Amino acid sequence: MMKHILSYAALLLLCPAYMSAQTEDPIVMRVAGYDVTRSEFEYNYNKNNTDGVIDKKTVDEYAQLFVDYKLKVQAAKDARFDTITSFQKEFRTYRDQQIRPLLVPEGAEEAEVRKYYEAQKKRVGDSYLILPAHIFLPIKQQAKAEEQEKVHTRIDSIYNALQGGADFAELAKKHSEDRMTAARGGVIQWLGPKDFLPVLDSVAYTLRIGDVSKPVQSPVGWHIMKMMDTKWLEPYDTLAPLIRIQLAARGLKEYLERQAVDSLTKASGKSAELLMDELADKYAAKDNDLKYLIKEYYDGLLLFELMSNNVWQPAAADTVSLEKYFNKNKKKYQPTKEELKAGKAKVKEWTEVSSRVVADLQDERTKEYVKELRKRYKVEIFKKVLKTVNKH
Repeated sequence: MMKHILSYAALLLLCPAYMSAQTEDPIVMRVAGYDVTRSEFEYNYNKNNTDGVIDKKTVDEYAQLFVDYKLKVQAAKDARFDTITSFQKEFRTYRDQQIRPLLVPEGAEEAEVRKYYEAQKKRVGDSYLILPAHIFLPIKQQAKAEEQEKVHTRIDSIYNALQGGADFAELAKKHSEDRMTAARGGVIQWLGPKDFLPVLDSVAYTLRIGDVSKPVQSPVGWHIMKMMDTKWLEPYDTLAPLIRIQLAARGLKEYLERQAVDSLTKASGKSAELLMDELADKYAAKDNDLKYLIKEYYDGLLLFELMSNNVWQPAAADTVSLEKYFNKNKKKYQPTKEELKAGKAKVKEWTEVSSRVVADLQDERTKEYVKELRKRYKVEIFKKVLKTVNKH
C-alpha cells in the first residue's frame, strides 16, 4: 500500500475547478468536461519535474499522467468520496494548518518573546542567575524511620567522599537519582531567585563558584549542591533568539494561531468551521501557490480514497488472483543465479513473496482501472497550447 501512496505523491495535482476563458491563460486540456488551464498545468508540471526528480518527464509524457490523475479525481467525486465525514475532517485539518499562520498579527510572536523576557527580568530583580549542580537521593513519602536514616547515611557517605577529594560530577553520575541531571554531572540549569525549592534556593545563593554545600534535606529528599557558575541576566537582544527557540518548543506558534482564530470567531459571530472556510477562500484567491497547495492535498486525499477502496484493498484481499498472478509470473520472483549459488532457495508459494506479489497485482489492476476511466470519460488535449507550456 505504501508503494502506491508514494508513487501517487509525485502526482498530487490540482482539482479541475479552476476555469478561465481568458486568452492569456488558454485551455490546455479538457478532462471529463472540466477545463485545465495552461497555468495550472505549468504549475504542476514544473513542480513535479524539478532538478531533484530522477525520472523527469517531457511535457507530452506528463500530460498523459496528468490526464490519468484528473480522471481518478473525477471518478472519486462522482462516487461522492468528498462527502465522507472522515475525508472532510482530514482535508480541513490540513487546509487550516496552511491558513492559521496567516491570521496571526504581525509582531505577535515578537511581543510574546519580549513578554517572556520582561517576566524573567522581573523575577530576577536585582539578583543574579546561578548554575547549580546537585547529587540527589530521594526519600519516599511516608518512608519508615529506618529507611530515612539509610538515605541520610548514604548522603553523608557521598559528602565525605567529596571532602576527601572525589570528583563531584563522577559521583553525581554514579549516585544521583535525578537521572536527567546525573547524566551531565548533576548540572541543573540556569536559575533565578525562587526558581528552586525554597530551602535549596536559600542555600544555593550562599555558595560561591566552586563551593559544595553540606547535605541539605528538602521535602523530596537529600541534596548536595555545587555552584558551577553565576551571571547577570543578559540584555534582551542577547537572549531573544534562545527565548524564541524555547517558546517554539512549547508551542508558541500554535498558541498564537488558536488565539487568532478564537478572536476572529468571536468578532464575526460565526462558527470556527464556517470562518475557516471563508478565510481559506479569501487567502487562496490572492495566492495561487496556496490555492494549488490546498487543492493538491484535496485531490490527493480523494484519489487515495478512490484507489484504496476500488483497487488496492480488493487486490490485496483477493488471494485467488494473487496466487494466479504469481503462478503466471513465477519467473520474476525467483532468485538470481548468483543468489542460487549463494544458497538461496527457489520461491514455491506466493506467500513467500507476498508483499511483492500484492504490489504487482495492484499495479496491474491500477492500469486496468485507468483504461476503464479513459473509456468512461471524454479527454481532449489541445496540442498547440501544450507546446507553449513554459518549462522551468
